[in-house]
Amino acid sequence: MVRSADKNRSADFARAWLGAFGFLTVLPSPTWRDGDAPRLILGFPWVGLALGLGLWTAWPWLDRLPSGLGGVAVAALWLSLTGFLHFDGLCDCADAALAAQPPERRRQIARDTRLGSYALAVGGLYLIGLVAVLDATTDARALLVAPFVARTAVVVPLWLGKPDADSRFAAALRPTTSIVLATLAGALLAGGIVHWLATGLSGYVWLRIACVAGLTTLVTCGWLQRRFGAMTGDILGASVCTVELSVVAAWPWIAT
Repeated sequence: MVRSADKNRSADFARAWLGAFGFLTVLPSPTWRDGDAPRLILGFPWVGLALGLGLWTAWPWLDRLPSGLGGVAVAALWLSLTGFLHFDGLCDCADAALAAQPPERRRQIARDTRLGSYALAVGGLYLIGLVAVLDATTDARALLVAPFVARTAVVVPLWLGKPDADSRFAAALRPTTSIVLATLAGALLAGGIVHWLATGLSGYVWLRIACVAGLTTLVTCGWLQRRFGAMTGDILGASVCTVELSVVAAWPWIAT
């Protein structure tokens, strides 16, 4: 009976780990169950690693495109691999957070599938900024690192933030302390792979990466949670977007 319970527990964790790929990307993965939700974050750093590997591998070919088109191609691949999930969260947050409404009403606006002027403006500016920094990028290591650190950093606000009871994902995904510790342990292993692939990253470089990612996550999630009165799935998506953009934009300073 004990062995059977251990096997079932291992199977649950494995299904949740793989389910994170289906949850955060368009990559095929086993269907996860509602009970797996708190354990999905076990796969978040590894999803980031997989996305980074895809972008890093595609970069030599996409970088050969004429000036301007390379950035567009990388941005299109980046957003497509995630099914525009995080970008959608960013746009929803823009519509809601910038509205002159109380927190409860802002959360309702964020759940509206229609796009308002704030979403169009912020989403458009984000895409322009992403294409611009990608077109100016000469170091493919930025593309390997950014998705990984963004999906690792978001674990902390998901754990510590006040979940919105009406948000299906924020409330269901909130992990226990043991799962968070297991996730961070897995992130160290995934980070070791990133470090091995992205040769030349010293401890000081990783410290700068952590500072940029941590500060961006703190500002984004902290401000949006104050505006919404709770942590929502859209806030987490917006955080991933802003961290990715910040890391790539700051890479010339980070890698020095």
